[in-house]
Parts: sequence; C-alpha cells; structure tokens
Amino acid sequence: MVASDYFPAVHWSLVEQAIACNIPSHFSATDLSMADLLERCGTDIDTIKKKHGCTPDDPKMIRFPFSSSRKRMSTIIQNATGDGSYDRRLHIKGASEMVVACCNKYVDESGNVTNLDDNTREKVKQIITTYAKNALRTIALAYRDLSENECGEKHD
Repeated sequence: MVASDYFPAVHWSLVEQAIACNIPSHFSATDLSMADLLERCGTDIDTIKKKHGCTPDDPKMIRFPFSSSRKRMSTIIQNATGDGSYDRRLHIKGASEMVVACCNKYVDESGNVTNLDDNTREKVKQIITTYAKNALRTIALAYRDLSENECGEKHD
C-alpha cells in the first residue's frame, strides 16, 4: 500500500503526525485501524512519536484524552514543522461533525490553508451524512499551530 494512492503528498505528513501522535497507549478499534493505515504505508509510528515528543514518558507531552462528551482527543506536539521557532501544534481527531464545527480553515488539495466557507462546510457535512447513511464512521483530523502565549510557556 502506498500513501500517495489515497492521500495527496502535501497532506500525508499531516496525516502521519495527526494519527501517530494522537493514539493513546491503549488502542480502541478505531485507533487500531488508523495505526494499521500508517503501518501499511510504511510509517514508523514510534519514530514519529519520539520526534514530536508524544511518548508517554515525555514530561513535556500534553494530551487531552478522548471523552464521550467532547467526542475528540487532542495532543500538543513539539517540532511540528522543524522551522526552529516555537514550533508546537495541536492535533485533534474525533467525530467528524464535532471536529469540523471547531474549524474555520482547511488544507485544500494543493496544501494551502484556506478559509472554510459555508459552501465547503456544507459539502463536508453532506459527505459525513452520506457515509453515516451507509453505516460507515468518519473520523476528522484537524490541527492548529500554536504560539508561546497560547501554551503559557516562557523561554529565558
């Protein structure tokens, strides 16, 4: 299996980060299937977790576990882009309708961050509904690059 058969190359590193760094130690069936996708595409999940500070023994790891009321889980990763700045990113995965409701932008087919307008939001909602009518679950992935002020960290 080759990732580029299913995902545009501009999206694959985001998908790898979002899944590898947002999987709890104890897999649910959904987590297992997402991990399986990465492994089938040749992704080393442990390497990504170490690179981004997402291992359970990393004292800097910040995770908000999945809860049935929020219907999503979130993890803040380090070294998100490798640009040498603050470089923290919040990754969210969860019930599509809940995650999409939190978004005001999306990454388009070319990899550009674009405003999520009402027309595009409605298209996404229709896709989610179509899958649900066929008894298929959808999981959405989202991210937000963070600044030092948002995380409350200070550097000397």
